[in-house]
Amino acid sequence: MSDSENNRLMDIRAVASWTGLSVGTIYHLISQRRIPVVRISSRCVRFRLSDLEEWIAERVVSPLNPLCSVTGKREKKRAGDKTAYGKPSRAQRHEGEEEEDDE
Repeated sequence: MSDSENNRLMDIRAVASWTGLSVGTIYHLISQRRIPVVRISSRCVRFRLSDLEEWIAERVVSPLNPLCSVTGKREKKRAGDKTAYGKPSRAQRHEGEEEEDDE
């Protein structure tokens, strides 16, 4: 895209259509300052296409268990893999520890 297209200002209805979000959701994101806007006046906001593209790119989340490039199926979890949150499970953290006997 050319610079003039990336710097084009869009109104809220165009952004809602472009993102697939509702107009109400866009207003909510604006009120929480979670989406980049160009404030023309106190009641008029516009959105720069390049800002929105960057905002969306920052929110892309990679899958935890990607598809195998050969079979197209999900790879099975192996022993020693971390949990969905990227931390070892409780069992993995305590693996190898000996229980203390109270005497």
